[in-house]
Amino acid sequence: MERRGVSSVQLGNSTRRALYYEMLQFQPENLELLHDNFDVIALADPSRDTPDVLGSVSVAFAPLGYFFGPEKIDRMPRLRVIGSNTTGQSHIDVEYASSKGIEVISLTGRNEFLSKITPTAEHTWGLLLGVLRHIPSAFEYVRAGGWNRRPFGASSMLSSMSLGVIGLGRLGSMVARQGLAFNMRVRYVD
Repeated sequence: MERRGVSSVQLGNSTRRALYYEMLQFQPENLELLHDNFDVIALADPSRDTPDVLGSVSVAFAPLGYFFGPEKIDRMPRLRVIGSNTTGQSHIDVEYASSKGIEVISLTGRNEFLSKITPTAEHTWGLLLGVLRHIPSAFEYVRAGGWNRRPFGASSMLSSMSLGVIGLGRLGSMVARQGLAFNMRVRYVD
């Protein structure tokens, strides 16, 4: 998450205590920032929540797969901020949180920041090339002492193929641009 997301929020007189779930696996520099600004309670995941912990935090980070809805929010009377390092908010009842004066901070709409986050598109190309060029089986073949490239060639060069992209959002656009860099014909549906 962006630094300004946490530091710009007014917490009033609440204790500056944040609930962080280790399953989120924040980068070390982000954890350091969190510890520099908050008294951090770290739990493995939301199944480890206790009434004492929930009742004491002013900031909570919401991992995917665990719903932050009225039942959970009501157990957090000091809560002022819910943070999520995701582009979606389906795991948070944003309307209910807002009705309680709780700000929800996520990556939704942070297009300038997100345009610099490329690993998912890169991974897409890694998988595509791995399948097309039979990289996993070729690797195992060479490891076993084989040296014949013919069984592992692709049916065609990328430059003579078309790439179909379903959804031309942030990630689809990145994959499409990379396809153009391979001189592919790019077609999309959005």
